[in-house]
Amino acid sequence: MLIFLTAALAGSYHPSDVAMQSDAFRQSSDQLGAAARDAQSRSRAIATALRRFEEGLDLLADAEPSGQRDRLAALEKQYNRDFAEVQRFADVLVGDFDSAFKAALSRALVAHQGAVRCRAEVADGPKLPGMRQRTRANPDCSGPSLNIALAAAIDADAQLRVELEEIAQRQWPVYTEDSTPVAATGGSRWVEVSGFFRAAVGDRLRSIDRLDEEARLPFEVAIEQGADTDALKKLRSQAEQVDAQTRSRRASLAAPALARAQVLFAKLDPPAGWCAQPVLLGGCVGQQDDGLLEVLLGDKKLDRALDR
Repeated sequence: MLIFLTAALAGSYHPSDVAMQSDAFRQSSDQLGAAARDAQSRSRAIATALRRFEEGLDLLADAEPSGQRDRLAALEKQYNRDFAEVQRFADVLVGDFDSAFKAALSRALVAHQGAVRCRAEVADGPKLPGMRQRTRANPDCSGPSLNIALAAAIDADAQLRVELEEIAQRQWPVYTEDSTPVAATGGSRWVEVSGFFRAAVGDRLRSIDRLDEEARLPFEVAIEQGADTDALKKLRSQAEQVDAQTRSRRASLAAPALARAQVLFAKLDPPAGWCAQPVLLGGCVGQQDDGLLEVLLGDKKLDRALDR
């Protein structure tokens, strides 16, 4: 009975509730979260550019400038290395951040012997879509709530401040910058081929993307379930077939429009051509001419060639 009464008087706490009350936790979390979002945004931008590069080469098909598939493969390989390095850094950072607060909480709990770990609020009723979960005080929590007092102790913890400063000053790995321009299909000015077709027939390109993704779903499931070596070899062969089918669909969509565009490009002075590599990755030698995009989109014969 004495032990029970001691625990009841000591009060209750929960790490998540303490964190919500801690200024140090919120400020550090916001700071690290902003850096993580910047890294994630850069990652998404490069990944999108790589997909557009591949799509552009698929659309150009036989008109694809020599050597650019090799460049795409090299850029993808470097991106995957950089992505893995950023992910490892983020995992260590989050782990150290979590450990620092857990240690500070342990130090703060020394002054509250017998405190019981208990979430202050629990769900009250079903969670409805689009609505905030209704909660109520947890009846299992005995004694006074220690969350605010523990948060104050953590915020005053000098050791934690030193550790958080060290974590915040760590430099995130950066993605390799290789903005080497490549050759366009012709001329001293160019239009990004993927950008044009996205503007002209984006719905049809997205439909091809969906077919590609659906065809790959069985591969992802098999890999997650731990497919053996023989199964992986078969999957690799099937994936190559999906790649070829997607390239064929894109090329078939683009061929009539590319033929008409070539007639228009040849009449220009100076002449123009297509660029498969997005600007983020370096674009093409010469000058990007957005005015040509409007010319192409406004050409009736090209519009008929697209069969929109």
